[in-house]
Amino acid sequence: MGTRSYIGKDIGNGKYSVIFCQLESYLETTGRLLTEHYNTPEKVDALLALGDICFLGEKIEPDPSLPHDWYGKDYQQDVTLAFGRDCGEYKWPAKEMTLEDMEESDEGIEFIYIFTPEQEWKYCCPVSPDMRWRNVRNELAAESEIFNQNSEEQDCGENCDPVLSM
Repeated sequence: MGTRSYIGKDIGNGKYSVIFCQLESYLETTGRLLTEHYNTPEKVDALLALGDICFLGEKIEPDPSLPHDWYGKDYQQDVTLAFGRDCGEYKWPAKEMTLEDMEESDEGIEFIYIFTPEQEWKYCCPVSPDMRWRNVRNELAAESEIFNQNSEEQDCGENCDPVLSM
C-alpha cells in the first residue's frame, strides 16, 4: 500500500476540488513537486482535470514523440500518471469535498494538500494527533535547513497554522 493523499484547490464557500493520489505522497516528494511545478491556478486546474492519479510527476502531459505505456513499463518517469489517461482505468474526476469530508475519509489518506486563493500550498496529516495545517514551502525549507545542520529534531514553530485559513 502506498502513501495516499488528496490534492485539492480551494473553490470557495468551504469547498475544495479534490483528486486522490495513490503513491509517494510524502512532503519531500508530492509536496516538493506541487510547490515547484504546480504553483499557478492554471497548472493546478490542469492537474485536477486529470482526475485521480497514481502518482505525481513534474509534468502533466507526456511527450507525444516518446513511448508512454504504463503496463509495458515504458512510461515517462517525470510525467504524472493518471488512472484514466495512462492506466486504462476509469477516469475518476475531481470531486467537490469539504475539509471534514477529507479528514474523515476511509481511503487511508495520510496527507492533504490544498492550493489556497493566495496561491500557496498548505498541507496536513489527518492521521497525526497534531493535525495542524502547514505551509508546504516553509516546511520544505525548514526540513532542508535541518538536514543541512544534521539535526534530528524539528519544531515547525511559526510555520504551523492551527487551522487552515482560507
